[in-house]
Order: sequence, then structure tokens, then C-alpha cells
Amino acid sequence: MAPGLTSAGGSLGSAPLAKGDYVAIKAEGKEHILAIGRMEMSSEDIRKINKNTAIQNLHCLNDGLWNTTSVE
Repeated sequence: MAPGLTSAGGSLGSAPLAKGDYVAIKAEGKEHILAIGRMEMSSEDIRKINKNTAIQNLHCLNDGLWNTTSVE
């Protein structure tokens, strides 16, 4: 949700993001990425509107894609 990105611990980074851009998601205070998502709003709209869904989660740690076995 947008308020989590605009809260004291949240961050949208400095580069402008457009609706449809793909982003890496990190938890506050963590070094590594925990999910991949697609922007549902631009970073400008997130800051301005500050409500509703901002990023659609596409892949996260320990989901089906994460647990897929390698085929070589």
C-alpha cells in the first residue's frame, strides 16, 4: 500500500518511477531483495495520493518460482 512507501521507514528512491515499471522490494533495514513487483502507480502519484495499492507483488522469497528446480 502507498502509505508504507511514504512513511518514515519507507523509500521510493530518487529516480522517478512510472506505472508499469518493475521494481525490487527490500524490507526496512535489510540488505537483500525479498520481492519483485510492478508499479501500479507512478512514484509521483504515490507521493501525491498516498493511498491504494502502489506495487503489485509478482514474485517473493519462497514462492513457487523460488522453489522451481533448475533444468539444465
